[in-house]
Amino acid sequence: MLSVSAMSRTSSTSMPNSTSAQNATRAISPECEFALTEPGAGSDTQALVTEYAPTSNDGELSLNGHKKWISCAQFADIFLVFGVLGQRSVACLVGRGTPGFSIEPIRELLGFRAAGLAELHFENVRVPAANMVGKPGFGLSHVAAARPNEVPLLRRRER
Repeated sequence: MLSVSAMSRTSSTSMPNSTSAQNATRAISPECEFALTEPGAGSDTQALVTEYAPTSNDGELSLNGHKKWISCAQFADIFLVFGVLGQRSVACLVGRGTPGFSIEPIRELLGFRAAGLAELHFENVRVPAANMVGKPGFGLSHVAAARPNEVPLLRRRER
């Protein structure tokens, strides 16, 4: 299960620039990307179509929808996915490799290869309610209110 904690990100500038150093940094601090933009809505949170729905398994949500033009999505480990739950906007953390979640790279864009742009597809993705950031209706404001030196980092909750 994933959980969120607001912590200062540790700088990796003291590590030598090598593949092993990058892998070590990535293992400590997973790459988390903001997944808001949709094909028909852009970044308008009032027009989101991606939907979270309660499931029969209490404490779980089902995620269905499509995101597009997500920067660094080809490289990210975790996504902060915005959608609606009933009439309220919500944001939940979804990990790469979660069943029903697929990433489709956007290629052939001149000058954008390094951006790692991709489309995200969600088909009945099960998301623990504990992965919700803030309360329903306050996901975006919760993220926007974070201080500049705080980044939501993820850690595995030990049981």
